[in-house]
Amino acid sequence: MNRSQNSLPSPPKSWLRSLLLLKVAIAIALLITGLSLSSCTRQNLVLVGTPLEWKDAATIVPQDKIVTVIQQTTLLSPAQQKAVPIRAARLQGKEDIIFLNFSQVPDLCGKLGCLVVAYFANRPHSLAWSTYVSPNLPKEVPLLAQVDHQSVPSLIVNQIEGTQIRQMLYTWHGSNYQLEKSLINK
Repeated sequence: MNRSQNSLPSPPKSWLRSLLLLKVAIAIALLITGLSLSSCTRQNLVLVGTPLEWKDAATIVPQDKIVTVIQQTTLLSPAQQKAVPIRAARLQGKEDIIFLNFSQVPDLCGKLGCLVVAYFANRPHSLAWSTYVSPNLPKEVPLLAQVDHQSVPSLIVNQIEGTQIRQMLYTWHGSNYQLEKSLINK
């Protein structure tokens, strides 16, 4: 038997080029769609505020205040307190609030996350907020952000929940922050 008799005629080259372009276009469209669905950026968050800027705590907070807050909120020994790497951020409003982030301290992190506390800069022993948060967020998503709704700014706390971001809005209620609303970012 002759091979040429059993084979199908080859399609025109213009069809092959068109088919190749179609395959490339579909692949690019799928890639773009997949990237946009899988990534979480600050632009697609429902609640958007000004991210808190975390710095070494020693540049923002006097050492004696750091020790006082650690003693009030943790069970760390005095020896452990000296070796604790702490990040701090200042939230400015009618009254300044200092946030201390203990996410680099294994003894202060667990299943619930890592300890974050807030206190008034001008009032000693004035704890305004304390919670555990997971610092594991996409790079573009801030852990904490401020929103100016009152004389004491409100807080947005972003947390991973499965493959989505949960956003919690905390507002000031006279002496402390309370959860106002909680949303899942889809």
